[in-house]
Amino acid sequence: MAFMKTGISGNGNFIGIFLLAGLALSLVGCDSIQRSAYERPELSILPNWHGRTSDVGCIYPSSWWTTFHDPVLDRLIEKAITTNWDLATAVLNLRQARLQVVIAREQGYPLISSGISLSASHSFKVPTGTTKLAATSLSASWQLDLWGNIADQVDAAEWEARASEQDRSAVAMSVTSQVADYYWQLALLEDQIDRNQEAIQYEEKTVQLVQTRHDIGVATAIDLAMAKQALNSAEQYRLSLVDQRTQVENSLSIMIGDSVGTRYAVSAGALRDLPPAIPAGVPADILARRPDVKAAELRLVEAMRQIDIVRTSFYPTFGLTAAGGTSSVTLRNLLENPVGSIAESMAFPFLNAWRMKSQTKSVKITYEQHVVEFKKIFYQALVDVENALSSVDNYKQQVVKLQQAAAYAHEEERAYAIQYKIGTGPLQALLDANEAVRSAELSLSLANYDALVSEVALFAALGGGVELPQ
Repeated sequence: MAFMKTGISGNGNFIGIFLLAGLALSLVGCDSIQRSAYERPELSILPNWHGRTSDVGCIYPSSWWTTFHDPVLDRLIEKAITTNWDLATAVLNLRQARLQVVIAREQGYPLISSGISLSASHSFKVPTGTTKLAATSLSASWQLDLWGNIADQVDAAEWEARASEQDRSAVAMSVTSQVADYYWQLALLEDQIDRNQEAIQYEEKTVQLVQTRHDIGVATAIDLAMAKQALNSAEQYRLSLVDQRTQVENSLSIMIGDSVGTRYAVSAGALRDLPPAIPAGVPADILARRPDVKAAELRLVEAMRQIDIVRTSFYPTFGLTAAGGTSSVTLRNLLENPVGSIAESMAFPFLNAWRMKSQTKSVKITYEQHVVEFKKIFYQALVDVENALSSVDNYKQQVVKLQQAAAYAHEEERAYAIQYKIGTGPLQALLDANEAVRSAELSLSLANYDALVSEVALFAALGGGVELPQ
């Protein structure tokens, strides 16, 4: 419902408009003009949570991967930050969100329009023949933001833009973590390929030894067949490892924007180094770091502001429209005879009370959904930290134990090799010892890989940190 009065006849029109506004305000409730004040939902952290510590002084670098002191890893991750497709999409989403802030602000600016029209008419009854007319118009309309509806829209857009910035940080953390994972997968495969090559050489020597013993009648044909089968199995395993390496390299190339088929020079030594020690103390307030948690809370604030937007959208709207124009019989008289008008208008959408109630309930439910989502993400963040801390500690202990197991396996292998050479031990015992060595070394490599990946998971769980261009 709207009221319109055109022309200028003193202040009576404006007084009447504001009297109507006062009446409307009394209908919708004066106390509802106040903006909603955000309060963070109540969150509880168990006293025995590992991350809850008084020592919050540890500082993780913004470029978390530099703590591994691996220049090859540094180069790969830095390239991914500038070329990854998912990050490029996140950057565009952020730009779009920031543009929406500008668009929201522009709603409070006057809307200006202009036009020009030309016409010609010909009369057969008039001696002069043709009459030419030209007209121009210029108008401006401006809606007064009496209740802060436009300001709320700007505020909501700004919260969404800030949330989009956190989305970009979350994508960056995911991308950099994945690049590190692929890198260490390649290091693991290189380590396995190197060890497999050593195993092939060892099996070749074993075949030669058994062949010699067979030729002089000491070893049986079965012994020789067993030795050759062990060599064949090692060679088949190498083909599988090379295929796995190719697949991981292709996955890495997509992550960092390289051509498919690119080979990466990754040293197996990158995997054999233990990850850096965790700084003393883990920050208990992960809200200050986790981009996904921060984004969820920012969208929670935005959802709260949407309640204000819907509520104030049912308040009376007051607008001013000014128009000016010129008309003449020829273009040379375009600036003569100007005509101007100003109109004030007022709309009363609050009269649709049923719609106001249902829409307000809807946005409040949306807000509650965001509360639930925020809590879920927050508590999942605590779980992530707890799991990562446990994994880092467990895998490092495993590495120490597996180093000892590998050393014992090598000692056992040497003992069985001596027994077989002097003829006091069977070939099968030596082959089993060889397999035990390979198994122990593989387990050690896997534990080193898991320890490195769990360290990255801890960085990610605590919010990590990636410096991104603005």
